[in-house]
Amino acid sequence: VYLRTIYETASSYYLPILSAAKGREEVSHRISEAIRLYMIVLLPFIVCIMTLGPTVIQILFTRDFAHAGLLLLALLVGDIFRVASETISLGYLATSRLKAYALSFFGWACIYLGTASTLIRDFGAAGAALSYLLSHSVYFMIHILLSRKLIGFKLSGATARIFFGTLANCSVVALVMFLIPSFLSRAICLVASGCIWWVIARN
Repeated sequence: VYLRTIYETASSYYLPILSAAKGREEVSHRISEAIRLYMIVLLPFIVCIMTLGPTVIQILFTRDFAHAGLLLLALLVGDIFRVASETISLGYLATSRLKAYALSFFGWACIYLGTASTLIRDFGAAGAALSYLLSHSVYFMIHILLSRKLIGFKLSGATARIFFGTLANCSVVALVMFLIPSFLSRAICLVASGCIWWVIARN
């Protein structure tokens, strides 16, 4: 649901503003601004899903679906990379670099299918979630390098701090939920993440 909201915002608001940007410096500034906003919005949503998702799944379905909550942990961390990557990639569309946009997405698809074919065979459904995480993390790195050359995008210091802060926060929560999925650990993660979000949002 939150990804759909982000994409609707991107198509109706972010992309037109990015297309109207004049020069590489303004394009880079707009992309950084959007990434910061998305990370601030994503952090509380992802942490809540990570900590409360498994319980909700068991309430709505049965204990047989409990493992689905563990798969969410990898998928949600992957979403952080995905949102940042696709925010950057819209810069290609805004500057009429359709070939770069299409080829980069094709590259991600190849990475995902290649890793999934191996990981699913070895780990089943967990392999698909891990493949999603790995492919989007590589996709993000590709965009960081490619966008700097094509559209002059450079991850600003403030944006880097918010992005990696959100990534680290959610990764730690995912690890805690995987190793110690207790009520106390969930409560601690929610409170700690709330404090981190407050600090990030203020900056």
